Amino acid sequence: MQDNTEIKKPIQVEGESPKVVPAVEGSGMGKEVKKKFPVLVVVIIMGIALLAAGVYAGYSFSKLNQEAENADNQEILEEEIEEEAEEKEEEKTEEKVEKSQTTEYSGDYISAEIPQGWEIIEYEDGYGSDALMEMTDYYGLTGISISTDSGDEILKVYAVMGIGGRDLCSTVAQFSDTPQTYIGEINQRTTDFNVGTTPQEPMPVVVQIADEDYTAFNFVDFRVRRVETDLYWNDLDNDNANEFHPLCGLDAGVLAFESLTFDYDSGFGVEEGNSYSVEIVGQPSEADLLLLDSVMDSIEVI
Repeated sequence: MQDNTEIKKPIQVEGESPKVVPAVEGSGMGKEVKKKFPVLVVVIIMGIALLAAGVYAGYSFSKLNQEAENADNQEILEEEIEEEAEEKEEEKTEEKVEKSQTTEYSGDYISAEIPQGWEIIEYEDGYGSDALMEMTDYYGLTGISISTDSGDEILKVYAVMGIGGRDLCSTVAQFSDTPQTYIGEINQRTTDFNVGTTPQEPMPVVVQIADEDYTAFNFVDFRVRRVETDLYWNDLDNDNANEFHPLCGLDAGVLAFESLTFDYDSGFGVEEGNSYSVEIVGQPSEADLLLLDSVMDSIEVI
């Protein structure tokens, strides 16, 4: 007997997409959707994290650049303020030196041109020096003191007798016109002294001094260069005006003058001494130091 039951297929209208029947729980289609969903979430979260990190890094970098720029600007500002202060100080110094009026000083042993209000005191016969031997009679100029208009002593010159020492230098200055041969002579003293000597004396330290770091003038017999409050003396044995041979060691501390002298008598007759020390004292201003340069340059032995 034939079964006439007719199986009807769903009718698909032309142009209409076929209907998708949701997967029943337990079917393979549902599992595929569930696997893709967590991966997508992770990707989105990672993207957000990377974006946030990039924004933070950009902000931090920008902040660091700003801080560095601020620091540079602050340093430039401080340098400008310091330079401006130095320029003003130099202007005040030059103005003080230019406006300074001078007066003639004439003593028993020296003459000089000094700024108004400054003072020179000459000491004689053993006074004005604590570097002389006792039990000896002294005659003549044994000390000079120069004071500024504020009453502060700025320079002292005092006679020396009975002080000795090694003819060695721990340091030696070298100017642009100091020949290397002279430095070699200073070094040779130490080399010769160290022959067979224990312990060995260290070689002198050479201190380079630039042309813009010093002022130059004369003081009685010597050519002098001043760096702040340090005085450097040209060796009198050097008569080359194009070279400067700075004395060092004991020779620089106790100068042997040619025209500045005193007499002494230690019981064996009167003899002549010519050893003096010259020192800048205190903490004078640059303006007063420049005035002192002029005063020292003007001193003449009568």
